[in-house]
Amino acid sequence: VNSSDALVYMILMDPEKSGIDLTKNMYFVGWADPKGNGEFTMGTVCSVKDVNAFTNMMNNGRTEKAVQKEGNWTISESNNIISWNNQLAVILTGADNSINQKFAKQILSNQPANSIAGNKDLNKLLAEKHDISAWMNSNALAELRDIKFGAGSINIKAEDLKNNYIHSFIDFEKGEILAQNRF
Repeated sequence: VNSSDALVYMILMDPEKSGIDLTKNMYFVGWADPKGNGEFTMGTVCSVKDVNAFTNMMNNGRTEKAVQKEGNWTISESNNIISWNNQLAVILTGADNSINQKFAKQILSNQPANSIAGNKDLNKLLAEKHDISAWMNSNALAELRDIKFGAGSINIKAEDLKNNYIHSFIDFEKGEILAQNRF
């Protein structure tokens, strides 16, 4: 890494200065707008250990600085949004920022109705120890307008798309990368 990119250099040289809680898991998330307008958001959610350090890192080198509103800080650039509070940080990209903002707010509000933490299948996956784990639930697909139309044309009901799960794992062992998928 070229030391002229100060932010990347700082994170790689001393990750603790990022303000991210490196002892906790980081999660990759994806969300499709059920209205079927083709908007898809993907990103990362991580725990914040030091909100001041994280805010400094996010503001470093940006002309658009973080704005604090309703207890959350936000930086909005193009189709990217970075939003955080004292506990969590959400970095999203892909959809229009009004959709990204809505998804980030849902994650940061940490309400049981917005949480997948109680999902038995997800907890089954998280009980296993892997270097990288991925989980997908098909329930959101069943709500997409375009999927309902397309699936109906081949005699698949939206209900058939519900409660299907995919577990994917990657483990690094003895110089090898081992991958596995379960459906």
